[in-house]
Amino acid sequence: MLTTTIFWKRTDVHGLERLHISPSRDAAKGVIINVENDGAEVRHRWQFAADWQVLALNVQRYDPKGEHKVRIERRGQGWTVNGKERPELDGAEFVDLSLTPFCNSFPISCMLNDELDAAIFDVVYINGDTLKVSRSRQAYDRLDADHFRYRDLGLSSGFQAQLRVDQDGLVAEYEGLFKRVDVTP
Repeated sequence: MLTTTIFWKRTDVHGLERLHISPSRDAAKGVIINVENDGAEVRHRWQFAADWQVLALNVQRYDPKGEHKVRIERRGQGWTVNGKERPELDGAEFVDLSLTPFCNSFPISCMLNDELDAAIFDVVYINGDTLKVSRSRQAYDRLDADHFRYRDLGLSSGFQAQLRVDQDGLVAEYEGLFKRVDVTP
């Protein structure tokens, strides 16, 4: 796979994300700019094992209140947040940073690899506005070859959206929130 750079625009508020995925898919980094609510810049850096298994995530948020940081690391079946063990996160399979559709690609890729039509996953959820880390639960249903339904069964229970993915399982459109922007000349 070649180096991948993706741009998503927010469709609900004024915002844009640039995400760069390494050719080996073992790392990614992104910058999110949101103009709403006094504005914010969020930088995120990912480290992966095989099949999008998150090993570590660093998030830095810059807003009018200052700089805020959080680091998530996988430790076997458990997780640490800023170096402290968080047993309530044990067994969570994926990490979801709320401000980017990139995170939905992790469970979708798993479903595509395992040829699943429906699945439920526990996730380490990071609220992008506060950087608060919690456990949550999400469900995905395959609607056809490139469409999935996302349903939140945890912190935002009842929320659902349809997602369209590309041939690599990366989110191209997230109903009501994000849409990929083509920047090719």
